Amino acid sequence: MINEDIKNLYPTYEETRMGCHGIIMIIVLVVVVVTVIYYAFESLNDSDNASASAKTEKPAQSSLPLPKTSVNDDRLITLTPEQWTEHMNALNDHRQALNEQRNLTNDLYSDLMTLRNEVRQLQKQVRDLGAKPVTTTQPKPKAEAAPKKPSKTNHTSAGFRPDAVVFAGYQHDYMSPYARFSVRNTTDKTITSFTFRIQYYNMKGSMIDFAETTYDMILKPGKAYPINMPGYKSDSNYVYHTSANAHEGIPYQVAFELLSIVVKN
Repeated sequence: MINEDIKNLYPTYEETRMGCHGIIMIIVLVVVVVTVIYYAFESLNDSDNASASAKTEKPAQSSLPLPKTSVNDDRLITLTPEQWTEHMNALNDHRQALNEQRNLTNDLYSDLMTLRNEVRQLQKQVRDLGAKPVTTTQPKPKAEAAPKKPSKTNHTSAGFRPDAVVFAGYQHDYMSPYARFSVRNTTDKTITSFTFRIQYYNMKGSMIDFAETTYDMILKPGKAYPINMPGYKSDSNYVYHTSANAHEGIPYQVAFELLSIVVKN
């Protein structure tokens, strides 16, 4: 009997465990309820603050009405007076260039109409000429130029001798525009002018051309003087046969003949 009373006074292990589980569940439930109430209170404060700020900002927005425009705010451009002047100048330049182009177009159109009228007149003249018989005239044959003949040697000059002036050292290089040679007075008098003939021969000895030239220059007795004259047909690749590059052109030979002299009295 005594043992059964003791068991009734002290609960068993199973009963003790069930009592602990109940306490834990109650504690968890209390925590969840407190948390829910806290977050609900915070949400209520945030909504009240937002409403208050909206109420304070609303009068400011209503006091500044937005302008009604179809253009977006980001497309509005503000120009300074200098920029405005620059744009106006550019617009005037463009307008002036457009006017010039218009005037040029009008001038071209006028020229085109003038040419059109001239073409019509020419066409009419051609039709009129086609209706008339055409007579052709044979060109008259040109008179052939007389062959060039060398002049006769003048033996009437005072103190003239065929060897009064000696020519020597003729040289004409390939493609050179000038020929060089020297003249020497073999007389005992001063010569003031002399005329000579230079004859050109091919390498077969046939004369191909000649030239007569008068030089007014002082030739003292026994003195030699250099002379430059145009080279024979240098533009046609003629070259004197003794030149170093004579093989590159057409070689030729020369012969001099004294025609007359003028001596100083």
